[in-house]
Amino acid sequence: MTSAPFLTESLRRHVYRLADEIGERNVFHPLALKEAENYLADTWQAWGFPVQRQVYEVEGVPSTNLEVTLPGRDHDQILLVGAHYDSVLGCPGANDNGSGVAVLLELCRLLQSLSLPRTLRFVAFVNEESPFFFTRRQGSWQYAKTDTAFYRYSCYHRSCDTPEKLDYERMARVTHGLAGALRRLSQEGI
Repeated sequence: MTSAPFLTESLRRHVYRLADEIGERNVFHPLALKEAENYLADTWQAWGFPVQRQVYEVEGVPSTNLEVTLPGRDHDQILLVGAHYDSVLGCPGANDNGSGVAVLLELCRLLQSLSLPRTLRFVAFVNEESPFFFTRRQGSWQYAKTDTAFYRYSCYHRSCDTPEKLDYERMARVTHGLAGALRRLSQEGI
C-alpha cells in the first residue's frame, strides 16, 4: 500500500486540480466540465485502466459518466463505488465533490494490483448538483437506467420478487460490515 504522506499529497493534488485549476465545473461551464472529465479519464488511463464513457446530453451539453472496472475472481458480484465530479453553480467544489472524486481515483490506484474476490466498479458521475439532482438528468439516474440487475436476478422488478428469494445470510454479512465500518468511523473519526 501507499505511504500516508504520498496518499495525502495525491489527494491534495487531485482536489487542487479540480477545484483550483479547473474550478467551477458544470453544464453552465461546459469547457471546465469537459476539462474535469478529461482529467479523470486521463488519470485512470495513465494508470492502465480502460475507461468506459456513458454520454448523454443536458442543456445542449454532452455530459459524461466515467466508469472503470477492477475485475474480481467472481464476475457475478459487483461492488459499485461512485462520486460526482461536477460542482454546484458558483462554487469551485473542493469538498463537494472534488474530495470524493480524489478518493475515488486513489481507491482505484490503491486496489489495482490486488487479486480481489469480487469485481469493483468505480463511476465518476456528472450532473449530480442542483438543478439536476432528483431528476432524470442526473448522471447517477442515467447510469442506473442501464442497470443490469435483471440479468443477475430473474425476479428483478417482477411479481416473483418475494421475501423468500433473498439471501439473508449475505444481507446480514453486509449489514455487519457496514455497522463495523460506521462504528469504527464514529470512534476514530475520518
